[in-house]
Amino acid sequence: MIDSDSVRRARVGAAIAASYREQPQSPEDDDLAMASAIAMTEAEPW
Repeated sequence: MIDSDSVRRARVGAAIAASYREQPQSPEDDDLAMASAIAMTEAEPW
């Protein structure tokens, strides 16, 4: 039996994937994501 959480997660994932197909990320979006990832990594108390 498939539980309702699995179904919900699959639907949410499909909706997210569809939105990226309809409006792909721009190079500016990629730059912002990379800058955010670097900032978070540098903030870690390694």
